[in-house]
Amino acid sequence: MTQLDLNLLVALDVLLEEQSVGGAARRLHLSEPAMSRTLGRIRRALGDPVLVRAGRRMVPTPHALAVRAEVSAVVERARALFAPGRDVDLRTVERTFTILGHDTVAAACGAALLRRAAAEAPGVRIRFLAESHVDVPFLREGTADLEVGVVDTVAPEVHVEALHEDRMVAVVRPGHPLFAAFGGGDDDPTYGSYYGESSSYGDSSFGGSYGDSPDVTDFLFPDVDRAGSLIGPLQAWLVIVVLALIAGCVAAQRGQFARAVGAELSPERFPDAAGDPAERAEGPRFQRLKERIRLEQHAPLVMYHEKRPFCGAGVAYETWVLAVELRPDETKKEQLPLNNRAVLERIRPLLEQLRLPSEFAGHTVRDRLRWLEIDECVFLPAEGLRRREEAPYHPGAFEEHRARAVEEGAEKRRHFLRIRVGGWEEELVVTVFVRVHTQGRMLMLEIAPHVLLPVREDFKDADRAAHNYRHNNVLGKAAWAVARVPGSAARSLATLGRGVGYVWKLLTGGYAGALPDGPALSVRELGSMDEGSTFQEMDAYRYLRSVQDRVAHGVLTALAESGYQTGEFVQKIVNISSGGVHVEGGVHGSTFAAGKYATASSGTAGAGVASQKGSGSNGNG
Repeated sequence: MTQLDLNLLVALDVLLEEQSVGGAARRLHLSEPAMSRTLGRIRRALGDPVLVRAGRRMVPTPHALAVRAEVSAVVERARALFAPGRDVDLRTVERTFTILGHDTVAAACGAALLRRAAAEAPGVRIRFLAESHVDVPFLREGTADLEVGVVDTVAPEVHVEALHEDRMVAVVRPGHPLFAAFGGGDDDPTYGSYYGESSSYGDSSFGGSYGDSPDVTDFLFPDVDRAGSLIGPLQAWLVIVVLALIAGCVAAQRGQFARAVGAELSPERFPDAAGDPAERAEGPRFQRLKERIRLEQHAPLVMYHEKRPFCGAGVAYETWVLAVELRPDETKKEQLPLNNRAVLERIRPLLEQLRLPSEFAGHTVRDRLRWLEIDECVFLPAEGLRRREEAPYHPGAFEEHRARAVEEGAEKRRHFLRIRVGGWEEELVVTVFVRVHTQGRMLMLEIAPHVLLPVREDFKDADRAAHNYRHNNVLGKAAWAVARVPGSAARSLATLGRGVGYVWKLLTGGYAGALPDGPALSVRELGSMDEGSTFQEMDAYRYLRSVQDRVAHGVLTALAESGYQTGEFVQKIVNISSGGVHVEGGVHGSTFAAGKYATASSGTAGAGVASQKGSGSNGNG
């Protein structure tokens, strides 16, 4: 007979209890590989796998389940066999005993037990451990030495002794479905013997509802004396009601938005500027503010802030400046006076020609250049004004500033020729500001193009979103509102924070007596998208290219007609897109081209104009 290792019984007992190699290794203070080798020895000795894997856990085999109780009994008898048989002197024992039980056990027996232990076993410490809602074998694991309560374990190593029996009684109201389900009735003698007549039952100090299983009315209308047991259900109902109210508020806000966009803010109510409801609004303060805004938006006199001179015009499109020396042309008999006004008068007719359609197209051409706008404006700094009303917006003041600014070439007061093209139904606006200045036999040309891109897609889709919401069914609206409930709190707090911040700025900013200032923000710019579509970019480039070509042609014409050389100007002009500008050679036999690898030559050999080449750096010589 093969010699048996009785230590395998202890390992087998722990493995069947833990049903895990790792747990058994921890109980026996072994490593997992050592425990795995021990399991292999047990399998060979029994001729059975003992533990097999089922999913992510180990389960005992039928044979292991059959011998489990016997293995535990043998191990327990072996432990008792080797236990010391002599009497124990309690006064010399030093140990901590852990008692597991309900709080009432410690309250009822704790004081007396501690007094007796202090008198008979002063070295013994007693620790009370509260019951856990999780079924954990504290006794078998050694966490507790004694458990007082409802012990339902059948393990052979756990000794169970009955201390007290208690009888559970369920109390329900008359006619409760639970009472009828168990065969009882209002006239049942058991019911009457326990609770007496219905009058005494109704006069009980516990109110008119009993039992551990409250019905729906107990949740909706709880008794004050029993409110503690219903805190959980009430909290759940409260959370549901709050979430429903939030979803209702979100849906109501969306509905109000849809109605406002579909009615008050519909395109039909704004056919043109005259049909704007603000034109018919009452209130002198509102009308005064409206007239002030309209005046400053459309007046040719622009009061600006030095950091934001072109606020509202859009994104700057590579502003460029060049200066050329006015050298007399030796082929001309004399030089005519050349001032800023003369140059502008040469540019303006060429720009106006952009409005004319092709002679073969008739009047069906819809190119937005046909509605090109040309005017003059004067920029004045807002610094120095004490009141907004002191700004010189009346026509006489503008004419005076224009006459002085067009020739003086000052830094703060600047005169510009403004060319504006509004494409895509005024969504894509291209504005070019042109300034010409002559000083010290030098001609300076400043061109500041700006592009105002279309409004963002979410603004354009407002009518579509409102229409879809109004025509959606109730289920769709409810689903939309419920999906936005989680983020509604953060959005509400953010909106509230912005409102509080705005009010705080109004109260503490001192705006009532603030000095006038130039515009800080443009609502139209704030609502613009970051980049336009391919077609819109193509149109913006075409508008800019056309305007810049005509401006350059006009300056060249003014130079040639006044008897000055044009070669330096041809070499220095730079297209804003770095592609090159070409002006036809119809000005007294001259021609030029600017840009990378651009060339220009005159077709008249006797004109005395040599062939010219653009420089390799965008023609900037």
